[in-house]
Amino acid sequence: MKTHKPLWPTTPLPQYTNYWIGDDDMMAEFTLSDIERIRTTKQELVNRLQTFWMTTEKVGSSKSWFVSGGCIGSLLRGEEVNDIDVYFFSQAEAERVTRLFTQDDSYMHEVAEYNDKYRDVPNPGGKLITENAITLKSGVQIITKHYGYPEQIRATFDFAHCTPYFDSRDQKLYISKQQYDLNMNKILLVNNSSTFGIHRENKFIGKGWRYGDPQTKPV
Repeated sequence: MKTHKPLWPTTPLPQYTNYWIGDDDMMAEFTLSDIERIRTTKQELVNRLQTFWMTTEKVGSSKSWFVSGGCIGSLLRGEEVNDIDVYFFSQAEAERVTRLFTQDDSYMHEVAEYNDKYRDVPNPGGKLITENAITLKSGVQIITKHYGYPEQIRATFDFAHCTPYFDSRDQKLYISKQQYDLNMNKILLVNNSSTFGIHRENKFIGKGWRYGDPQTKPV
């Protein structure tokens, strides 16, 4: 398997503060309605992860990954979820699970068939397996190109609304009030200007997103 370098920078990362846990009663900044929505979102996410979770348990990798990206916001808003992006903490864990879905006949049937809505080219077997990710029929997309811990991976995301995450180690959903409000109001706020791209910006704007403060829009 091709070796990929970690995505995160070698310079010190910014500290993420004021994060609240989706199933903790100390979510003081949220209304009761907010808390219920977050808890419902977490349960729906867990339900969608069940098959993948059971598979990782069989190879001892059930506590070696986290979910982040746009899927959490989509669930919060009750919208269709395109993909549930799963990142592994280490390259070894990513490779272990990759081998399972690409080499083991007992699990290869869980991989999604190629669909022309994706820009990626299918592998020779017609499966959605690329050098970047493996997409499962359940909607789980295993990111194989990049790996690392939540603070490292999320620091590279272009927009802040994509940074809430679910951690398999403690089975908790982490989201700040700011992230919640950005998602519920469809407000764009750049998280990392070096990974920002006009294509992604246009995609969100086309779906009704906007910048809350025009001065935060990259030039």
